[in-house]
Amino acid sequence: MVGLGNLKRRGPDQLSATTWGVIMGLLLTFVLSTVSGFLLGGKQPPAGEGLPIVGWHLYKDIRPSHFLGVHAQQFIPLVGIVADRFLGSYATLALAAGSSLYVVAWGLLTRASLS
Repeated sequence: MVGLGNLKRRGPDQLSATTWGVIMGLLLTFVLSTVSGFLLGGKQPPAGEGLPIVGWHLYKDIRPSHFLGVHAQQFIPLVGIVADRFLGSYATLALAAGSSLYVVAWGLLTRASLS
């Protein structure tokens, strides 16, 4: 709850991209993994060989999008850390763009799994 504690104390304008990354990562993890988790519970993955090591397919298999949903709590804060370190005043904008691309990738994988 470090991110929310900072948000209450400082206000949204004074938070770093890293702190916003923690907040966004936790929020996206909850939403994306919950949605894909419910879909995963009712959908059997396809039979046959898939990607090496994990055995997933990139179509008709919800497991890749569930993986992205669960691991947003690691990837999104990492984007915030890198943006803070290298992009200065554009860090928050880069975090917003990175988070948006992450959600789009999750949406495309989810859509491919349902077709």
